[in-house]
Amino acid sequence: MSNVKPTTTTWYVLRNLKSIRAHVPAHVEMRQRGDEVFTPMRWVERIRNGKKKRMEVPAIQDLLFVKTTREKLDPFIDVTPWLRYRFVKVEQLWEYMTVGEAEMQDFINKVTGSPDPRYFMPEEITPDMIGKRVCIMGGPLKGFEGHLHSIRGSRKRRVFVELKDYLVASVEVASEHVQVIG
Repeated sequence: MSNVKPTTTTWYVLRNLKSIRAHVPAHVEMRQRGDEVFTPMRWVERIRNGKKKRMEVPAIQDLLFVKTTREKLDPFIDVTPWLRYRFVKVEQLWEYMTVGEAEMQDFINKVTGSPDPRYFMPEEITPDMIGKRVCIMGGPLKGFEGHLHSIRGSRKRRVFVELKDYLVASVEVASEHVQVIG
């Protein structure tokens, strides 16, 4: 979270106010503009024309990450009623919410490697959801250290991956790759 120059390319955290039923979703419209976009997605079944269809929809409707410059984004936000910057108060000033390039790419890589990530806002994580501290010894998350996601009665192992202060994802890992460290 920092105040970045308008000409610096960075990941901005945006608020998407577009309807969930919009013909062209916000993340699609932003990609069509040429921006790099990440929005947490999940699979749902919807009925379209009397048939069940499996569709990918935003897991958190109003959360959107866009990699661009303020110089390019400001004019678009000024004329787009459904898109707003998110701000954070630092001391007495409000600053644009941003995420570092390395942190964002690391999060995207970990989440896209899982077939069924589950997303949470940080305030949704309760102490009883947090399991043992583990290190992943193989697979796409090799070397990652984090906490298991405790799900009562589940046979699958899931580990929490965090985008500090913004988003937490629970991703599936193979049991043979999990080593408890504490």
